[in-house]
Amino acid sequence: MILEQLPNVQELSREQKLQLASELWDEAMPVPSGEQADAVRKLVESRMAAWRNDPSQAISLEEFNERFNSLRRRG
Repeated sequence: MILEQLPNVQELSREQKLQLASELWDEAMPVPSGEQADAVRKLVESRMAAWRNDPSQAISLEEFNERFNSLRRRG
């Protein structure tokens, strides 16, 4: 495990570990640019418009988590 190779990390507080995780995530994930960024923006705008038109079609965070976890368990 990588954590065992980084003893200083084990000494960090919970908040510091969360901050480190966030910084590592930001560094590891590519930032969409150009056409990809436009596609993401359009998708978000489309979904927000659909929600504004009919909020009753939205699901709760709990229901989303249940569906998501169910799909993950399937493989």
